[in-house]
Amino acid sequence: EAQLGRWRTGARQRFAEELGTNSVASLMFGRAADRQDAETDAWAIGKVDRERTAYANGVDEAAIINATNKAMQNPMDHAAVGEAVGTIRATYESMARRNGWDASYRDAKFGEARQKMFGEMITNAIQAEDLGTARSLLKIHGADLGGLKGTLEARIQAKGRELASRARAEAERARAEAATNMVGQWLVETKGLAPEERAAELYSRLDGIADMKERAQMAGLVNSELAFEKRRDDAKTAAAVSQFAATVKAEGLA
Repeated sequence: EAQLGRWRTGARQRFAEELGTNSVASLMFGRAADRQDAETDAWAIGKVDRERTAYANGVDEAAIINATNKAMQNPMDHAAVGEAVGTIRATYESMARRNGWDASYRDAKFGEARQKMFGEMITNAIQAEDLGTARSLLKIHGADLGGLKGTLEARIQAKGRELASRARAEAERARAEAATNMVGQWLVETKGLAPEERAAELYSRLDGIADMKERAQMAGLVNSELAFEKRRDDAKTAAAVSQFAATVKAEGLA
């Protein structure tokens, strides 16, 4: 700035000397130069002010992001969240004074920041399948969520149904696996019994299963095993008869 001032002063002196110190042309040039200097000074001052404001706004925006991130780290720490909200409020008040915002615009910006922060807290809890935390946060911060509250409530309910369905499927798989293992153990324990005796023992054990669905599944496994063993025994008997017949025939021919 000082260098620019020296250059302007030197340039004006040179032009004034060339035009004649007291000439009409020199006086007109002086007035024009004064106007130009004033415009240049105003532009420079405005540019510096705009850059200073932009820099300060950037610092404040970073402070809002930092406060939000700290609150997001432990959303159930109400003291830390309250401190973050206070920092964000104070920062927007500072930005309002600097930028000439009216109270309604300042409050709207602050409300948007709260809605975004609390909404992300609840969304993160839903994605982590921590529905207890999600419901608690919704209850605490519902008034700050505006129209987003209904959307988050629906997402919590949908995730709850998903988790319940998954739990039922996992329980069903575990039950089916346990039933299969139990039948397998019964088959091992009754392996040495005669077919009729073994079938009677297995059906007797099935009678002790109270759950009808589980009993039906286990009965299917037992029947399948008994049918397989009968086919195997029948095949052995048929092979033995065939072998005996072949032997008798061979001896007769001899």
